[in-house]
Amino acid sequence: MVSAASRESFVPRLLAGRGSPRDLCEQFLLSRTVDLPDGWSSLTLCSWTLAHHPTASVISIDDDHGLQVGWLLGYPITPDGELLTTGGHITLPTGIQPDDFVGGLGGRFLAIFVNTDTPSIHPDACGTYSSIYCPALQTAASTPGLIPYDTTTTDRTELIEQLGVPWTNSMYPVGLTPRHGIHRLLPHHHLDLDRWVMTRDGPDWRQHGTTSVEEAARDIARITTRNIGAILEHFPCYLPLTAGRDSRMLLACARQWASDLELYTLDFPGLASANDSYVAAQMARRLDLEHRRVPMRIADDTDLERWMYRISCSVGEPRGWQATAAHRTLDRNRVRLGGNIGDIARRGYRTPEDEPDSVITPDRLVVHALRHRGTLMPGQAAAAESPVIREQLEHWIEHAGTTDALQLLDMFYLENRIGSWAGVFPYAEYRGPGFTIFPMCHREVVSKMIEVPQHVRQDGSLLVEVTRQTWPELLAWPYNTPTRHVRIRELPRRVRNRLSAAGASRLR
Repeated sequence: MVSAASRESFVPRLLAGRGSPRDLCEQFLLSRTVDLPDGWSSLTLCSWTLAHHPTASVISIDDDHGLQVGWLLGYPITPDGELLTTGGHITLPTGIQPDDFVGGLGGRFLAIFVNTDTPSIHPDACGTYSSIYCPALQTAASTPGLIPYDTTTTDRTELIEQLGVPWTNSMYPVGLTPRHGIHRLLPHHHLDLDRWVMTRDGPDWRQHGTTSVEEAARDIARITTRNIGAILEHFPCYLPLTAGRDSRMLLACARQWASDLELYTLDFPGLASANDSYVAAQMARRLDLEHRRVPMRIADDTDLERWMYRISCSVGEPRGWQATAAHRTLDRNRVRLGGNIGDIARRGYRTPEDEPDSVITPDRLVVHALRHRGTLMPGQAAAAESPVIREQLEHWIEHAGTTDALQLLDMFYLENRIGSWAGVFPYAEYRGPGFTIFPMCHREVVSKMIEVPQHVRQDGSLLVEVTRQTWPELLAWPYNTPTRHVRIRELPRRVRNRLSAAGASRLR
């Protein structure tokens, strides 16, 4: 169990650098002058050195003549449905710009071009192979802890504590990190390695309402199914199944391989989790699929420190690190299919009152910048008023390239919630290989999610339509609505919890 003392001393201990580079699975460091971390490998191209953990998948990017121009890190999926893995090669055709080349790929990856006229780094469509960069030291890396300390790269200790990391579900907004002088590379941007400046590339979305829900669902299903098939061609997979839309939609798209998947549900405390387990088990039983309920195990100080060391205290994700001990009971060789990107298909940060000509201000974004559901945790008020956060949000709005409020809110959701949060914690959850990959991560999928009519975003029906088109039998169970059976079964526990809380309140 995580002790009270850990809460008081966690941040200073972590920032003191406890841990070994050997534990930083999938991670990398790019610079012209690299001190190779202990146990890592390195590759050199032109004047650049790419240091990487042995578990990182590295693919060569070559030109039409076979000359190497850069690397792909991670697990890219080609338009032909081929998953590329370490030691592979891919061609950058003459005349194709790096951004267009990257936009045609799915999967979880980072593209690094160094042997070109304009050296640059490009994230995947959602920034799920997260990276950071330090202009002063002209170094890029996976996490801030890999960047050396000097007078310009000190810790933002006060901001870390204001955000409540790791005890809250928080994130550093659109480009900030836990260190001064170190910035996160966001989706829709690339990093110019000559000027060490992050430049916006898009997004190139049409207005909402320009794509019908049926058309969008058809295209999303096609690409997601292709990506799942490519992953399963190389790795056995887990699909964490809940009563929600995202995981069920992934299962629908994986219909032809469903018997090869292993479905599981983490047994978190609470009514919603109990319903997840019940509905997932019911679906699996009815459809003759393999499913198991994974009991929670209490995470201890070591679990928490290791989880946060791997991501340099870059996000708060209590459910993630609390599940560390439970995840150790899973097969280390199975890859996990994540559904987080499905959140884009719903309202995200919009409200029913928002219109294209609404005015989006830092005040509107600041709570979303710190948390997902718009309610600050106790102690986070100081972070909401932080000058550095306010300045970052003003800069983001100024350089967004649009005044359309709906596009701004969608861009902010993708770049803040996905690129600055969901893209970070997979580094912490690598199990050897057991990495996390998001089958919906593709530029066209994101575009289709954004371009459906406003009412579809409001009611969250797009992914339901994908499921209807691909495996309609999965619609027989309600979404995220606890059944009568679950409510009755969970009632004694809920009563005990309320009585316990009431007793603790009286003692105070």
